[in-house]
Order: sequence, then structure tokens, then C-alpha cells
Amino acid sequence: MAKRGPKSQAELQVARLADFKKLPEPPGDLTEVQAALWHQIVATKPTDWWDGGNLPLLRALVIHETSAQLIDRAIERFPDAELYTDDGLTRYHRLSKVRADHTTRIESLSTKMRLSQQSKYGARQAETATRAKPASRTWGPADEH
Repeated sequence: MAKRGPKSQAELQVARLADFKKLPEPPGDLTEVQAALWHQIVATKPTDWWDGGNLPLLRALVIHETSAQLIDRAIERFPDAELYTDDGLTRYHRLSKVRADHTTRIESLSTKMRLSQQSKYGARQAETATRAKPASRTWGPADEH
């Protein structure tokens, strides 16, 4: 049974085992690129965020994201001239559809694991945060004074 009342100084200084829990390692069947993405994602959350229930979702997210990156490269390299042929347009459409499917799955998995900005803020909170601290722009032309 738990002791009632405030914790003693000694109790407060004792390190909890959970404080030393390590971030989960990627499954052995992931590629090096997928494992690197896994590490990048798990580092964004505290160690107790990850458990056996969401690790399969994280694995699926990593696979979809790296597959989407491959499709992105194929779309970027797609020859413009082939867009004027029926076969080329059909292939481009298929690549675009596969990319859209991966994007939908990435969005869903990110939301389910509460990794996206949508998970952090409600609509009002997002508006307040945006107004309270304007973002510094790191792209585009500099404002002239």
C-alpha cells in the first residue's frame, strides 16, 4: 500500500527505473534507411511513449514513408516528354496514385500514434499559438527594410 502524504527528500532523489528506459530499437528486418528513420521518429518522444501496442504502427509508418520516398524519386525523374503519350501518362498516373496511397497511410498512422501537429493542438490552441509567436521565415526572399 502506498504511503500517504508528501514524499521525503530521500524518496524524491531515488531514480525511477522508468527514467532509464531506453528508446526501442528498430526491428531487424528494416533496411538501414528505414532503421535511421525509426531512430529519428522515436527520438521525438519520451521513452515511455513507446510500447508494444504502437511499435507495429511505427514499423508500418517507417515502411510507408521510405516507400513514398522511392516513388517521389521516380516521379521527379519521370521524363516530361512521356507525359504526352498515353503509355507515359498512364505510368505517371499510377505512380501518383501509389504516392497518394502512401501519403494517406502515413497521415493515418502519424495521427494514430499522435505524432502529427494535429495531435498536439486543438483548432483554437493552434490559432492562439500561431498568433502568439509568429514563425521566423527561413525561405523565400528576405523582407526589405
